[in-house]
Amino acid sequence: MEKADYFESLVVAHPRMEMMSSRKFGNICCRYNPEPGNPSPNGINLDDLTNNVRKQLYETGRFMISKSLINDDVVLRPVVSGNTFTTMDTFLDLHNTIVEIGDRIIAEETEPTQPRQLD
Repeated sequence: MEKADYFESLVVAHPRMEMMSSRKFGNICCRYNPEPGNPSPNGINLDDLTNNVRKQLYETGRFMISKSLINDDVVLRPVVSGNTFTTMDTFLDLHNTIVEIGDRIIAEETEPTQPRQLD
């Protein structure tokens, strides 16, 4: 459970991550949220955001984590098992990648549109 404790501590300590339930064993239910505790920061659909983060995580080819529903909220659900090949660095990389992807998606969605120049 040391690795699960570590990943949970990373989520709890980060200002744009939130735990979505109490951790049970190796199941860690969390999500990226630019304003933890706010179910719709700046009108952002967090379920769509979470699905997009998960899709992009998978596309990196480095992580394959499941998703789940908790009270109708889509959450990321990495599961920590007894796998000796998964290191603390792997969990740090997963956490950092979730945040990087989430930050990038939010930046793209909130980027002001540039007016078109007329020729």
